[in-house]
Amino acid sequence: MTESRNEDSPGRLAVRPQPASVAARGPWTGYFWMGVAIFIAVALAYPFYAHEIQRRLAARDVAAAVKPVTPPAAAPVRAMTAAEERQAVIAARDAAAPVPAESQQGVRVMGTTFAGKNRAVIVQMGQASLAESKTSLCTQAANLFREDLSGVRLSVQRDRGTQPAEEAGTVTCD
Repeated sequence: MTESRNEDSPGRLAVRPQPASVAARGPWTGYFWMGVAIFIAVALAYPFYAHEIQRRLAARDVAAAVKPVTPPAAAPVRAMTAAEERQAVIAARDAAAPVPAESQQGVRVMGTTFAGKNRAVIVQMGQASLAESKTSLCTQAANLFREDLSGVRLSVQRDRGTQPAEEAGTVTCD
């Protein structure tokens, strides 16, 4: 049979072959170039994103480091119950009472440190309370800091041997 190139005949449809370049590309070629474009866009944007994240993390760390250590007394004041008011009155009376020399003998400053402008001391207090040990504590801390501590607030932590120190309160030296 001979194939006629007569396009006018209604019974036959002539099919033209596609060019080789279209057949070789295949249907996934468009997705490949879209993936390449997305990869390049991410590669270009990532350094700016990483820089912004590092800047924000550094700012947060600096703000946390600069934030002063606030003593428990600076916490928001809450309403006191009658029992708490009685305890506050008793504590104030005990603080104003003369300090027996025996209770101060067991007070020993184990270490000192600076936290910005704030000073902290780690103390072996023995049987003495914080109010009783105030004078001895300030004297020993002044010797260790090698400066006068009049009017300076000290954050006091109780030494517990091999266990971590626990917060005992704050003292303002006279």
